[in-house]
Parts: sequence; structure tokens; C-alpha cells
Amino acid sequence: MWRYWKVTGDMEAKICIIACSDASGGYLCWKMQKIADELVRLEVVDYISGSAVCEVMKKVNLSRGL
Repeated sequence: MWRYWKVTGDMEAKICIIACSDASGGYLCWKMQKIADELVRLEVVDYISGSAVCEVMKKVNLSRGL
């Protein structure tokens, strides 16, 4: 059974902060799944997919510098 949840303003802000920071692990830029993994590591959410991160970034009109 899927649980539907709403992305809060706090979650959007954390995604923006992570996406605008320097990428970790020797990467040049953040990948969507790496942002999702970082949100879980920071205990912002229990689970979020890379595609959900992408949707939030589209909503706030944030690109990864591409």
C-alpha cells in the first residue's frame, strides 16, 4: 500500500540547499538520487525518490547548473 505525502516547505528548502551546495563524493554536480539519499541521511524524510526530488526542483524552478 502506497502512502501519499505532501512535500512541505521545509522539505523544499532542504532540497534547494542541498542542490545549491557542492556535491559530495567527488561528483561535479548533484544527481537527483544523491539528493534523495542525502535527505534520508539527514533524516528529513524516511524515503523519497529521485523523481520526486526532480518534481520539487521543477516546481521551484531550480536547475542543477545545466
